[in-house]
Amino acid sequence: MSADSLEGWRGFESVPGDALPIEFSPHALERWAERVHAVDLDAARTQLCRMLSAARVTRERPSWIDAREREAPAWLLLGDVALPLWENAHGELVAATALTPGGFPETHRANVNRGRQTARAGKRASRWAQKHHGGGRPDYLPSRDGDV
Repeated sequence: MSADSLEGWRGFESVPGDALPIEFSPHALERWAERVHAVDLDAARTQLCRMLSAARVTRERPSWIDAREREAPAWLLLGDVALPLWENAHGELVAATALTPGGFPETHRANVNRGRQTARAGKRASRWAQKHHGGGRPDYLPSRDGDV
């Protein structure tokens, strides 16, 4: 596909998803699996390829995506899922990620937040230990190399 492949349909509002060859980045497959279907990456690629005939490729960003957050030369729209498309160095369209109106499911968001809270607590404990123990590990904790 040439670099001006998108130019050929610029005058159209959209084209069918299977009208253009589209590749999926590993990140896009991971996000599809997380946000749409809980499947492995091979199954995600298979699902997406099978669903291309029901998808649309358009230059218009979905209204629910904040313009400051995302901009892409084209979008693959599949139901409530939007995959921003970029041209790689070879002029091929590549879906970079998969976005949904609600973002992450609440369970995923809770897990991410819990991980961030744990990391912050670890940093606070490290700063406290630095202040109160001169930067070394307290005597009551085993050393990190396994020695007691």
